[in-house]
Amino acid sequence: MRRIQRPLTIGHYGLTCDRETGEIVPEKPPPALPEIQAGFREKQAEWEASDCCREFKQILASVDIPKVKNLVGLAFHSLRPDTGHFQNSARQHSIYLTLRDFFNSRATNSSNVSNNDDASKNNNLVECIVQDPAYIEADEKILAEEDIKVVEDPHAFLQIDDDSAIISVYPNVPVKEIVADIARPAFILWCYDSRREETSWTKCSVSVNSTFSFPVRARFSFKKQSGTNLMFWPVPIPFCLTR
Repeated sequence: MRRIQRPLTIGHYGLTCDRETGEIVPEKPPPALPEIQAGFREKQAEWEASDCCREFKQILASVDIPKVKNLVGLAFHSLRPDTGHFQNSARQHSIYLTLRDFFNSRATNSSNVSNNDDASKNNNLVECIVQDPAYIEADEKILAEEDIKVVEDPHAFLQIDDDSAIISVYPNVPVKEIVADIARPAFILWCYDSRREETSWTKCSVSVNSTFSFPVRARFSFKKQSGTNLMFWPVPIPFCLTR
């Protein structure tokens, strides 16, 4: 029997109870802010020093991407290092920052604003928004240092329009279906799953001018493996669309 690929994962929260007393066992507290921050900065430095990051920047520079007003990140998960999501979460946040810097640099260089007019320059910078129910207070503080605003569901979706750039890599919510119903964003970085998508976005009646594959390197690592092209994330292959 063929397995049906669904765009939505159904789950529930669980509590751990003491078998003898029946009392709820408190959840393990998250690591301290400095530990979470140090773990993220280490992974960010690995990304920025990698060939994968260099190739990604080259691709961005080679593609004609329309002007964007905001950068929306969806389903990155928490940066706390004591979860199984940390590796991918840290890398997705790092890529988000790379894109943020790219769009801001492009907006600044293309404007006719004087170098001394800092207020006008700030008006040209992209607004940075992320959303994930897994975020904790430490995440919000770390992201606030980068001028990234954490919002609650569904406010990130409500900020998406034709002038948005979106990053959402392998979420467990139907991001593609929601976005297709509300906008035709200028730039999208998300997963392409050949098991579910025969074409890029044509099923949603959206024409796509540019589609390019995301640079791939060794799974969960930036180390090169001779003769091997493994996915940057477990599944599927991230790719980008621009209109």
